[in-house]
Amino acid sequence: MDATNTHHVPSGHKTEPQVNDLVAELEREVGITDVALPPAGATIQDYQKAYMEAEQNLFKMRGIVRELQMRCRELEVQLGSTRRPHKSVPKDVQLHGLDITILGRKYCVLIAPWLDTTIEVISQRPPIDYHSQHRYVSDATNQQAAKAELFDHIPPNLHKLMGYNAFGDTFRTAIQTQRANIVHSARAVVHILFPTIPSDLLILTRGCDRVLNPKVQRLLGYDGRRKYQPLPPVLYPPGQEKQGSMVFCSPTLLRLGRVILFGQSSLTSTATFRPHPNSTGKKWGTVEVSSGYIAFVAIVIIYLLSPNVNFQERGMESQITYRALFNRYKKLIISSIGSARGKAFFKLWNDYIFGPSTAVPGNDNIFGPSTAVPGNDNNLDKVDELNDVFDNALNALQNESSEDKGDDELLHNQRDNNDNNENDNDNDITRDASNINDMRGRNDVAHSTVTPHSLSSQHPTSPSLVPINDCTIACTNELNVNPKSIEQAAPPQQMRLRLPPCHAPASNARGRRMASRRSAA
Repeated sequence: MDATNTHHVPSGHKTEPQVNDLVAELEREVGITDVALPPAGATIQDYQKAYMEAEQNLFKMRGIVRELQMRCRELEVQLGSTRRPHKSVPKDVQLHGLDITILGRKYCVLIAPWLDTTIEVISQRPPIDYHSQHRYVSDATNQQAAKAELFDHIPPNLHKLMGYNAFGDTFRTAIQTQRANIVHSARAVVHILFPTIPSDLLILTRGCDRVLNPKVQRLLGYDGRRKYQPLPPVLYPPGQEKQGSMVFCSPTLLRLGRVILFGQSSLTSTATFRPHPNSTGKKWGTVEVSSGYIAFVAIVIIYLLSPNVNFQERGMESQITYRALFNRYKKLIISSIGSARGKAFFKLWNDYIFGPSTAVPGNDNIFGPSTAVPGNDNNLDKVDELNDVFDNALNALQNESSEDKGDDELLHNQRDNNDNNENDNDNDITRDASNINDMRGRNDVAHSTVTPHSLSSQHPTSPSLVPINDCTIACTNELNVNPKSIEQAAPPQQMRLRLPPCHAPASNARGRRMASRRSAA
């Protein structure tokens, strides 16, 4: 036999057909399907539909790539560096590489999408309750609370490994990768979450056009002058934006929360919802929501509507500081823990995400009376003093952006040196370099302003009942919503649109300064 025609396949290696079969199997698992080209004479709608299907496949393929990259990182940690054997990963860290990765992913979703403390050996747990509002007394107490959260999150048998750099690198990489995967999963269902918004505007690269849409502007609390509300209407049930106690009770927010833990297949009726065995929440054994999880879902839904391409600490196009918003949302949620309102609020979330414990069989409306806990009316009628803590925290968050203090945490006015200060290493979603350059350096953002809502006139005698009863009214028609009741007409002053930062005509520092002066004039 001619040696040139002989191809020896080493034992254990996959041939090309086998590799193709594995790829096809992986694509089927994530739901990637072939997109047929529209036939001759097809309408614009047909092409838009095909384009949307192709983009969804692209997002799913990106998720596969990120998953494979994560597996490669795990193998690198387990095998160590062959180029620098003197800096190889410690054996103990190699043995627990997968465990550390899973812990990092869970930390991202359930505690915080960004690490707020250093990873080091913590010999003794800080004596602080991180579920109490007392953690926010000072920066020092908040740091101690973050350390306590990390200490409790890491199993005791791994505490001694936290002093290794390899542990921290693996943990941080897992957080960043999970954050990107969550954003991709959310982007794939954004057209389902917001059916009344044109699907072509929900495409990732259409952010600048999306923010000009009146419906999007209203949901974001965007006034057309580059100012965003810190608590936008998208976080409230439709028509209840003025009722502060209903923040984070939006049906859309709850649906996104379920997608983040259980995938797109979870967008079914409550009566038939069964978590997939391979879903994130099922594999982690998650049985209840946390303040960090709810705050994370809230900033993700704001990102989906924003003009930002990359999900990072500060959005380049809008200058929304997602990390600062997350910390404020988490603080607001923690302020309600222990109160009657907080108990009703967490019950609402847990009932929807994991299934209502008292729901009537066959009843898809989990927000109805079946979710009420019988026998607790007397307790709920008592005004807990912690309700005042929640109200104070809510007012503080609403008032914060209206005070012109130069606060750099909510919305920051970045000038000509903005490009030099961007942290490119934190970009979770890639975009064509030419498009990024066209959009870069065109930001001129002022601090957001919000008129504080008066809660005293809107809370009934029993404020603890508000999240359940009002959500019953607002969320009953979750799957059959009247668009007019969701996206009400914006006030006339909000309809006078200005171009968002990514449409600004300036392309250099001098041009940006001139554009800023013209805008101010």
